[in-house]
Amino acid sequence: MTDEAPPRAARALPARPSLEHLRKEAKRRLRLLRQSNPIATLAGAQRDVARDYGFASWRRLVAQVGPALTAGPDLPYDWGEAFSQTLSGAEALGGLDAAEAEYRALIAHKPTGLAHLEATFALFLATRRNKGDEARLIFARLLRTPTPDILAHYAGFARAIGDADADRQEMLYQQALALADDPLALNHYACFLWYERQDRENALRWFRKAAERGSAYPLVDAAAKGTYAVMLWAAGDAVAAETWFRLARARSRRDVPMITLTFAALLTATNRAGEGLALLPEVLGHPQLRTLPPNLARWHDLVAWFLRYAHGDDTARDLALREIRTGLAGWRPFIGEGPDLARNAEAAAIAGHPDAGLVAALARILAPRGKGIDDALAALEHCPGWRAGAGSQAVD
Repeated sequence: MTDEAPPRAARALPARPSLEHLRKEAKRRLRLLRQSNPIATLAGAQRDVARDYGFASWRRLVAQVGPALTAGPDLPYDWGEAFSQTLSGAEALGGLDAAEAEYRALIAHKPTGLAHLEATFALFLATRRNKGDEARLIFARLLRTPTPDILAHYAGFARAIGDADADRQEMLYQQALALADDPLALNHYACFLWYERQDRENALRWFRKAAERGSAYPLVDAAAKGTYAVMLWAAGDAVAAETWFRLARARSRRDVPMITLTFAALLTATNRAGEGLALLPEVLGHPQLRTLPPNLARWHDLVAWFLRYAHGDDTARDLALREIRTGLAGWRPFIGEGPDLARNAEAAAIAGHPDAGLVAALARILAPRGKGIDDALAALEHCPGWRAGAGSQAVD
């Protein structure tokens, strides 16, 4: 990339960032600068303010803070969220056959965004036995008129079915981005660099490009900004992550529940427990939770109660521990991504939590990161606070 690398953020944007606030701040900075340099300019003061917040220029900062909440559609396709709920319900009641039937019924109606829908359906078919050939035929047709969205989907599909190695997958992502800086393609490529190549530095640059690219659809824009914030927090940059979480929430309060949950984890881990815990009802009431697999939906619930146990008062801790016991019964820990709750456990210990060992054990169970889950479960069972609870239940 030839874009100028952003400076390290010295502080995060305020809770409700606005252009008016930034302009006043730049004028205050100018007055301070002129105390030592009478010919200092407003443009220089604006640049300094932008760099404090992690932006290379005032123009780039204003471009992100300027867009306001809009009354337009959240997503480019009016069937998106409703169809996700339909799929989730169908799969719960009738399994993958029922979900496949719902896909075919919607495709038959030829809704807007049909190519995107068919690409998603082809990825679904790739997970089903004896459906790979149909999926290949769908992509062969879609690739006659390729778009960044279709190529990005195809890159993941080709790798999943063994038609591409990592190098070819990366080439397909680059072909997609050569067509246009599509937010979906940008995020797909960034995820590939993060997870497949283990190249966090370059992945963050592409996540940022997706976040800065913007979208006319508030939910798409908020999701790109929020995803960048999640990855910044995973990389350990709490200041920049907070800025981008706030920019995402300024664009839309209906981003994916994982993004808001991670923001709550960041705030509670960095001595803003009140603000972080106040986000949890928003997470647990999020309509997208109804579209998630039950085990993943319960994980959101468990993490919310964990944050209350780690950072709440005595009353909140007692209730949270009871809810965690109930939630863990029958729940299956899984290897996946989520906020690094070890930082919350560390913050709780520093704050003098009465059972820091139990907090640490729960953090390891809910954010296993692919290893150590058996040790974490054993540690949980050895915590006096866990054993002391009536009706203690082990995780299946």
